[in-house]
Amino acid sequence: MGSSKGDKTEVDFIEYVTAKKCFRKTFVKAGLKKQQKQFVADSTIIKSRKEQLRI
Repeated sequence: MGSSKGDKTEVDFIEYVTAKKCFRKTFVKAGLKKQQKQFVADSTIIKSRKEQLRI
């Protein structure tokens, strides 16, 4: 859930992931961080486009 801090929004991601193969366990955290970073970047782009359309 997100929370507002002044003019910024903080997003808390909660995901439960189980790696089925032992060697993949080392990549799970990095993979999730990459997905979360991309999600925030995409959300920022969508928000800025919506704000541009309001002008």
